[in-house]
Amino acid sequence: MNHKAASISADAFYDTGVAWSADVLQPHAGSAVYSERQCIDAFGPILRLRAALSPRAIWRRKAMMKLEQTQLHNAGKIVAVSGLVERLLNRQYGIPQTAISVIHNGVDTSRFDRSLLQRRRDFERASLGINDKEIIFLVLANNLMLKGVDLVIRACGLLKKKGYSGARLVVAGANPDRKMLTLIDQENVAGITDFVGHVEDVTALLAAADVFMHITRWDACSLVTIEAMASGLPVVTTSRNGAAELINPSIDGIVLSDPENVENLVETMLSLFDHDLRHKLGANAYQSAQRFDININFQKVEQLLLSRQ
Repeated sequence: MNHKAASISADAFYDTGVAWSADVLQPHAGSAVYSERQCIDAFGPILRLRAALSPRAIWRRKAMMKLEQTQLHNAGKIVAVSGLVERLLNRQYGIPQTAISVIHNGVDTSRFDRSLLQRRRDFERASLGINDKEIIFLVLANNLMLKGVDLVIRACGLLKKKGYSGARLVVAGANPDRKMLTLIDQENVAGITDFVGHVEDVTALLAAADVFMHITRWDACSLVTIEAMASGLPVVTTSRNGAAELINPSIDGIVLSDPENVENLVETMLSLFDHDLRHKLGANAYQSAQRFDININFQKVEQLLLSRQ
């Protein structure tokens, strides 16, 4: 593929692994090498050890790093989807900030319009069999460990042990593996945890939810974070999410510094049992998300592409 890509005279390439050089390069994940490393770390010490010792894994990492370094140093301009990615590229590959433009991801805010989703709230909650007294903490994730679903499950377990009821965890995306199912049993939260698998229309879940949880261990600039904000939901995420830069802490969302601090996560979830706080954060989040509409993103990218002509 790289030989084919090298023969193409392209103005721009998006994502890594497809081109040796370009006028404009947007590595959407920031660094495939770094992203993979965070994913391995999330799965624990056994996988970390296997990755560290496996000749095939070592060779793959070196090849990926060589490719990324070549791409980044040959690019005329680099688009980072967050300041988090900008700092990563500077630290990992020595790319100067002058070569990087930060353009955060954008979403179709009209699709996630808060007023439209609120009209569907009662119907969508009834479809899930959830009553008005329960607080839905929603997670949308395909990589459950990387996105911290295990941490949210442990937090729900602690809430239950502390005697707090009314929380309901809904997870869409990937189905739980054996390790996740074991954790659910250990925390005794099977009765309040629903894995609904792949969902074609996530707006149904966003309409039903009360709080959006993205306790990620790494995310260059999470699209679902912006979608949830546009839906008028209070978002709880971590500083390891590039989209956390779009949140004014305690004004239109909550940003946790350490995803592994489950006690802190529990206290945050408890604070969001307060209806008035949820309403305030959600309303502000909706307003903030309008700055990251996909059309604004297109305009910024177009301006950058035209500046390279």
